[in-house]
Amino acid sequence: MPQSPAKKRAYYEAHREEILAKRAAYRAAHSEIIKAKKAQDYQIHRTDILAQRTLYRETHREEARAYAKAYHKTHRHMLSTKAKARYAENREQILGQLATKREDRRAYDKGYYRKKRRERLARSAQWRKTHPQEMAGHYRRRRARKLNAPRCDFTAPQWEAMKAHYGYRCAYRPKECLECQRKTHRLTQDHLTPLSKGGSHTLQNIVPCCAQCNSKKHTGPVLATVQPLLL
Repeated sequence: MPQSPAKKRAYYEAHREEILAKRAAYRAAHSEIIKAKKAQDYQIHRTDILAQRTLYRETHREEARAYAKAYHKTHRHMLSTKAKARYAENREQILGQLATKREDRRAYDKGYYRKKRRERLARSAQWRKTHPQEMAGHYRRRRARKLNAPRCDFTAPQWEAMKAHYGYRCAYRPKECLECQRKTHRLTQDHLTPLSKGGSHTLQNIVPCCAQCNSKKHTGPVLATVQPLLL
């Protein structure tokens, strides 16, 4: 006649040390058999086991993170020692795997670059075509950097605001020069202190002027007293 759960529990409590010792001895004597059986059971029920683990991680995400963090904190030295031992034991294999991954990644990047190259070039050409002001500002900043300008932060929106502030006219000689009197959007950027003499490509060092005045000034002093625009 089978024993009731209460009797089984009482027997276990009375002989707990003896039962645990027998279990430990059995596991030590049959460790290979137990491992093989576990591996076999895992292969048979692999899908169900993985599904259960995924479900548990999703429903106990915070608990699992807290447990992993606490375990890593309290066993940091042991984990570090094990990791170093594994690396020392499998160093050649690990380095070989890393080298293979790097080569695979490089090959993938090269293939992806070749595959998307024409598409990227077409997008870049379209963007340059539809953003002429931004491209012009980019080339001006590049030229300023090549001349070792201390600052190169003048932007296309600042240039548009500056031209609007001066009424789309030259900032130097609007009264004396007929060309300067004309309202035009084809203004040039003149640096009060030339870039070749240490000037900056920045808001406080630029004024709009016509091509005639810009050529006349060149790298010399300003043609007229101009108050730099402060936006």
